[in-house]
Amino acid sequence: MQPPEGSHPCEGGSVKFPLELWENILRHVACPKDLARVARVSRILRNEAERALYHTVLLGRDESFLRALCFCRAVQQCSRRATSVKVLRLDVSAINPISDEPVLPLLTNALRAVTHVERLELRVFAD
Repeated sequence: MQPPEGSHPCEGGSVKFPLELWENILRHVACPKDLARVARVSRILRNEAERALYHTVLLGRDESFLRALCFCRAVQQCSRRATSVKVLRLDVSAINPISDEPVLPLLTNALRAVTHVERLELRVFAD
């Protein structure tokens, strides 16, 4: 069906792109904050943005305990996010707790949740 003459194909938010196109677009979004924003737009975009956002997770060195805590809770609460993680790099020695909540039990539960990891890099001891 053709849109009426003179109307814009994007009017009313009715344009639908194939998922493959969204996947290709989101693959080029480098900023995790931007992917998180895209994930809030719609369910379809959420699934595709989360797949890109959680594909490679780096925790440690420059990351805070709060970010590690958020990641652990996110993958434990949502299997869709957990199965999106393909590459996981953890530097446990660099994650400094800012609360009394122990780090290792959180990470252990998160590791149990991420069942589709293809590559795991784990650093436990400081140099």
